[in-house]
Amino acid sequence: MKLASPAAAVGIAAIVSRLLGYARDVLVANLLGAGPMAEALLAALRAPNALRRTLGEGGLNAALTPIYLRLRMQEGHVHAAAFARTTLILATLALGILGALLALGAGAAIHLSAPGLESRPQDFDLARWWFVLMTPFIGAATLASIAAAFLNAERRYVIAALAPAIVNAALAGAYLVIPHVTSTPRTMGSLMALSLSAGGLLQLALVLWPLIPVLRQAAEGLQHGVMVSVGKALRLGAPALVATASFQIIGLVASAVASQEPAALAWFYYADRLFQLPLSLAGVVIGSVVLTELGASRAGASAAHALADNKMLDHALVSALSIGLPAATALFVLAEPIIQTLFGRGAFSPGDVTGTALALMAMAPGLPAGVAARVLLQELLVREQAWASAACGGAGVMVTAVAAVLLTPYWGVGGASAAVAAGLWAQCAAIALILAYQNWWRPSLAILKPLLVQALAASIMTAALLVVASAPLLNHGSSLRRLAVLLLVCATGGALYGGVIWFGGGLPGWGRHKSGHE
Repeated sequence: MKLASPAAAVGIAAIVSRLLGYARDVLVANLLGAGPMAEALLAALRAPNALRRTLGEGGLNAALTPIYLRLRMQEGHVHAAAFARTTLILATLALGILGALLALGAGAAIHLSAPGLESRPQDFDLARWWFVLMTPFIGAATLASIAAAFLNAERRYVIAALAPAIVNAALAGAYLVIPHVTSTPRTMGSLMALSLSAGGLLQLALVLWPLIPVLRQAAEGLQHGVMVSVGKALRLGAPALVATASFQIIGLVASAVASQEPAALAWFYYADRLFQLPLSLAGVVIGSVVLTELGASRAGASAAHALADNKMLDHALVSALSIGLPAATALFVLAEPIIQTLFGRGAFSPGDVTGTALALMAMAPGLPAGVAARVLLQELLVREQAWASAACGGAGVMVTAVAAVLLTPYWGVGGASAAVAAGLWAQCAAIALILAYQNWWRPSLAILKPLLVQALAASIMTAALLVVASAPLLNHGSSLRRLAVLLLVCATGGALYGGVIWFGGGLPGWGRHKSGHE
């Protein structure tokens, strides 16, 4: 099965979801700015948002999808359906207990995500209360991700990808209504926290509904083979989830260090949200489509065939970098115009724009490494090398922590943000070294030309954007006019990049002279 069609569908759904998520962030920035109240709300949001991104980008697919596919191919649909139903039942019980523990330990969660708030007890207590209100979201979102993993295994990618977009649309609508209900920032924050939990329950309902026909195929009772499969999923799932979550933990660690400075936590949050758009887009597609297709090809293949068949991985890597390179270029060169256009109004001051833009520029160089690491990680996960995957993620987190501690005292929020880039490059290098050492992946020479063409296209795009960024075109006029100009500039830069890789063959199968083999 070719990757292009399902990947495009999932990608479009992911883009819509992320854009609606940005609409929510813009509303929060306009209502609360980057002051103490905003920092308290964003501190409470850090853990749920990190969990949502991890799960939404296939954090549980790595453990569940390969096992489900293997059961369906070797034991039949009934056995696979029993595995899915049993997993959901056990997860519901475990998550109920976890939710209660998280509510009781809300103070510890805020201490980990934003230790700088402890110097402001009133804001710390407020963040803790808002975190308690958000805890139902954690259980609901996790169950929704488990159900989505089984939908992905059935190749029903779009249904699983559309659910977050619908939820984000509902939340954006709720955030528009909240200012008409109350003008008190504390009450606004409480209603936003409750809306998030309601959104998690809505997402769970949207994903479970189409899965019901699959679950009905399960035979009554718990089969021994099913419980063995559930146990295997647990053994693989914990380290695999750590490996996938490491992309978010890197940001959590850096933001925790940044929180020591006033307003830096909010600046980092808004910059990270923009940074996560291309990274999350790549993660959603790779964590659902690529993992499923790799798992399906490996399930019935011999070891020799699996060793030789790296073509899909090469294709996915080049395709992911075609997103990461131009996105990193645009975020670095246009950081200040982007932040000014999206957030620079209401309670969000010019100083907040400058601080957030600095954070975004420092993060941007890590984007190509982030998308490449997501692709290469799938090969480790499909081969059930979950602990090796977790070790690579741990290496990235460790590098981030050290770099943040060393750089933040000198560069402030820019130092913490640069630590994110360093951590992603370290994680990518660790994964590539393991794959090469085990002879599980040898990049073919065929990908060299597309990568060189992409680098050339990114350089040309950078030069063009630098010329545009130096003109006053992006900094004057109404907010709507600036947004229109920014979108036009980004579209033009994207078209320039796309034109170069089209004529130069910067993607597999692209260019005027195709190779003749896919």
